[in-house]
Amino acid sequence: MVVGIVGVGLLGGSIGYILKRKNWAKKVIGIGRDENKLEKAIELKAIDEYITIFDNRLKEIDILILCVPVLIIPNYIKKIIPYLKKGVIITDIGSTKGDIIREVEKILSDDHYFIGGHPMAGSEKTGVEALDPYIFENAVYVLCKTKFSNEHSMNIIKDMVKILDANILEIDYELHDLAVATVSHVPHVVASSLVSNAGKIDNNTNNILSLAAGGFRDTTRIASGSPEMWKDICVTNADKIVSVIDNLQIELNKFKSAIEKKDEEKLLELFKNGKELRDSLPKKRKGILSTMFEMILYVPDKPGIIGTFTNLLGEHGINIKDIEVLHVRENYGGSIRIAFDKNIDSNKAIKVLTENNYEFKVLE
Repeated sequence: MVVGIVGVGLLGGSIGYILKRKNWAKKVIGIGRDENKLEKAIELKAIDEYITIFDNRLKEIDILILCVPVLIIPNYIKKIIPYLKKGVIITDIGSTKGDIIREVEKILSDDHYFIGGHPMAGSEKTGVEALDPYIFENAVYVLCKTKFSNEHSMNIIKDMVKILDANILEIDYELHDLAVATVSHVPHVVASSLVSNAGKIDNNTNNILSLAAGGFRDTTRIASGSPEMWKDICVTNADKIVSVIDNLQIELNKFKSAIEKKDEEKLLELFKNGKELRDSLPKKRKGILSTMFEMILYVPDKPGIIGTFTNLLGEHGINIKDIEVLHVRENYGGSIRIAFDKNIDSNKAIKVLTENNYEFKVLE
């Protein structure tokens, strides 16, 4: 199987690396314009060779994976399709599906297959240098049928996704776009709005953001995503996002009304409902931004204590993604939040800290 990857960045590079390492692909061809980045991809073993201009070398590709911004996917397919062979399977990893599929279905003929794809995985990092062979492990990988997909093409793409160690979710593209608007796109809009709101208040008081501790940073972490990418997502999923924002405003108005009236019973009902739904969410499933495996470590108040446990974890090859001092009282010690970006690191840390008699709590 010869795989072509357009856009050999974090996800495209990770796909190429995994397919090569597991010998699923006979050859992986990178397609792009930046030769320096493509050379780096070869060095990192994400691809075998690359193409910077469309020519007959594209004819050997069996599967073409588009890892480029959602707004340019349909037009890119329109330009590259004359160079592809009959029977080629095209898929993408775009975060929205409706606009892409509707436009692509206008372009393709029965000579080609197209399956919409969306791996619910990612990272704050970008570029092929950040490729991660475990980035898709246990992540949901959405597949959407189109007018130009059949059982044969679906089975091949499903086989590829299984090689990535992701969990396949086959879903209608309209339902997909509503789902991601609800659990990903609007939360990002809200996170950005929360930060912007805090910034405006801070301009008048000069101390609001100094109070932005772990809770606020965790709530708004997704606002650190690429503005360009999220602009494209909002444009290509506008109807669904606007609909979800309308529903969210109804929920916020319920809170506003209850708070204005100091209606304790209604507030308790609203908070209980939110807590119950939040507690029922699937745990530690990867999403658009990488899952953080977190714990709170309770330590005594003494010099060098942070260096002691970080060195201990480092000696066992455990990588700490993030660390934050939450609370320290003189002579009483305090609590420190530690985060890992891989489940294997989290599990190893639990074992090492337990063996060395540290007191901690794993966050779920």
